[in-house]
Order: sequence, then structure tokens, then C-alpha cells
Amino acid sequence: MDNIIKINEEAKNCQTKEVKSSSIQMIKIGSGNSNSNIKSNVFNYNKVLDILSSIQTLSDSDEFATDFSSNTDAVKSVITDTIEMVKRKDTPTNINISLEKIKVFAEGIGKSTIATDINRLILKAIN
Repeated sequence: MDNIIKINEEAKNCQTKEVKSSSIQMIKIGSGNSNSNIKSNVFNYNKVLDILSSIQTLSDSDEFATDFSSNTDAVKSVITDTIEMVKRKDTPTNINISLEKIKVFAEGIGKSTIATDINRLILKAIN
């Protein structure tokens, strides 16, 4: 019971900050006059769209079709769907799931130049 009271007292002393973001990660919240450290991870739709556009450009190459062979159309479909999700500003979680699908496809073809480029681009998008 003492812990609950202590937490409630600390909560009363915390400053409230309004942050608009698609995603917020709380690192540490101080109480009283101490500084609050809040790390805000705003989902950058424009950055992700640029990266997906680069991946889509790669998908037009002959090497892409060769590397992905029977999965080429499926991968292109996921890329196109993910671009549409970003354009309509779908939730970051849904977009990241689609990015992960593309990454899994790329990992499935081994260590080709296309797979390496796609994985590098996706890592830039999710970080």
C-alpha cells in the first residue's frame, strides 16, 4: 500500500507534455523539478515512401525477376501494397509488418545483390 501511495504522489508531481506522434517510446519520466527524458519516434512516412520507391525501382530489373523467380509477382504486390499503405498513412505497425514481409522474401533468395540492397533499404526504413 505504501508503494501505491508513493507512486501516486510522484505522479502528481510529474509534468504533463502533449506530444503528437504516430509512435512514442517512453524512456524515463522524472518527478518534481527533475527533467523528463522522452524519446519520440515519429514515423517518417516520407522517408519510408522514398525507400519503397527505391525498392520498387529495383523490382523492375531483370536481376530482380531472376532472383525472385516464381515469387516475383508476390513480392512486387507486397511492395505496391506497402506503398499504398504509406500514402494513406496507415499505422506504422501495419507498414512495418509489410516491410518485414519484403525483407523475408529478400532473405529467402540468399546473398544476391538485390537481396542485400533490399535488406539495407528496409533497415533504413525501420530505424
